Amino acid sequence: MPLPPPAAAPAPPGTGSGRALRALPPRLRPDAQLGVMDVTKYFGTTSGGIKTYILEKARYVADRPGLRHLLVAPGAEDQVVSREGARSYFLRGPRIPAHPPYRFLLATRSLQRVIEHERPDLIEVGSPFFVPWLTRFANRRLQAPMIWYYHSHLPQLVSSDPRATTPVGSLAIRAMERYVRVLGDQFPVVICGSRFSAGALGNLGVQSIALVPLGVDLEHFHPRRRSWASATRSLHQLPDGPLALYTGRLATEKRIDVVLNDEARDIIVHEGFDPAYGARPLKRAIQRLVLDPLAVKVLEGAFHEGDTILVSGTNGQLTFEAHPELIEERPPQGTTPTEQ
Repeated sequence: MPLPPPAAAPAPPGTGSGRALRALPPRLRPDAQLGVMDVTKYFGTTSGGIKTYILEKARYVADRPGLRHLLVAPGAEDQVVSREGARSYFLRGPRIPAHPPYRFLLATRSLQRVIEHERPDLIEVGSPFFVPWLTRFANRRLQAPMIWYYHSHLPQLVSSDPRATTPVGSLAIRAMERYVRVLGDQFPVVICGSRFSAGALGNLGVQSIALVPLGVDLEHFHPRRRSWASATRSLHQLPDGPLALYTGRLATEKRIDVVLNDEARDIIVHEGFDPAYGARPLKRAIQRLVLDPLAVKVLEGAFHEGDTILVSGTNGQLTFEAHPELIEERPPQGTTPTEQ
């Protein structure tokens, strides 16, 4: 039996609404041939690989009218952020202890409303705990096809070296392996981005594994960048000859520089000070006043990787502007302002 069309209220593209999800915006690109919805809790202000993967999807569909991309993730409040061909629904959820960038996705009814309103052709689950089961429940009426993206090998969360673990740790590893098998059986396809993950899942007995290697940003990793080698060595005062490099999770998106003027600093200090607790609430104030709004603006396309953002205070409110010239004013690495 087909679902009745849900009520909708207009929302202009490229904007975000902080009001609760009482009325949803019109269905995104209703004439698109394919709509994919990502549901994950691993999309936070300073999160890395999964966030990059999802944002690249949104960028890809922007100029392809036959496609549409949807994201459902937890946030500090209920919010809808729309841009060309892509829309993000943030559902209010509590923070995950010891993991500040992430929140629990627990809003079952809101998730069901979004799924039945947007009616995706495919739902991709990007989290291993709570989210798959909650999404299956929320999707029980629409019955949209669901797949699971296996982003990381879960037994390694218990121990990276099973041979060096304790008997209790071995039991925990086996329990996690069993959980992965059970969860994998709930999906017709489990996607892996590496041969290692695909092989590990196969060894656990998971069926219907699809290996989809992640791509490479050819604008960043391009042979023409080799011509900059001499200038790069000179800029960073590096010697000639081979270099030993550390390669880690140093994504540019984690290092959007933020500069506060005096008024913005005063607003944050005022909001983050409590007579009873002193400056302890300051971290929460920075998250609420600066990091959360900045994350929304990145989703809207207002700012991009590597930008320097000037946060100004006016009449008790914070404003955000990209100021590339602030980069030029910084001292080169390895020098002090007086050396310049």
